Amino acid sequence: MIKQCLILVSISLLSLHAFGAHVGFQQFQLYEGTSRPLNTSVWYPTTQDNPTETIAENIAFVGTQVIKNASILSSKTRLVVLSHGYRGNWKNLNWLASRLAHNGYVVASVNHPGTTTFNTSPDLAKQWCSGPMI
Repeated sequence: MIKQCLILVSISLLSLHAFGAHVGFQQFQLYEGTSRPLNTSVWYPTTQDNPTETIAENIAFVGTQVIKNASILSSKTRLVVLSHGYRGNWKNLNWLASRLAHNGYVVASVNHPGTTTFNTSPDLAKQWCSGPMI
């Protein structure tokens, strides 16, 4: 049993080393200038070792350490898209997004217009995208 635990810990440490020990983070708006912009947050692996900042810390969640606007580790990285629940927001899934980025994934999350913590507009929620499609 101890041998298996040591193997798992070793694999975990190697995966952190292989993908970079730090998490980069960026925020921007998709469809900026439209009636329905999407506030977007992205976490990703980076080898940069700039000073980190705590993000998404609040009364309910412990924040995580990220390097804002760091360079991405690789151009060929797997993508995970996280979708918060009704009246949630990107901060609720920060803990998961940071862990996935530590393990080599790029993680994207958008705040859903009309159904987020601070934006509960039924009119926005029932609309389909009004911006240009990518």
